[in-house]
Amino acid sequence: MFDLGSKEALTKEEEEEEEEEEEELFQEARKESLSHIPLEFKRNIYKILCSYFFVKLLF
Repeated sequence: MFDLGSKEALTKEEEEEEEEEEEELFQEARKESLSHIPLEFKRNIYKILCSYFFVKLLF
């Protein structure tokens, strides 16, 4: 009646699709969570961190 091999393959495909959808939703949520931070503020933080590590590298 039923082929268990094809049923397992189908469930694996469904699991993969669900994992991909969850990952996409996670990425979207992550982008939205950071979108409220002003771009200027992000740039300043980046500059400070780069300067800090550059100085650490020299000394």
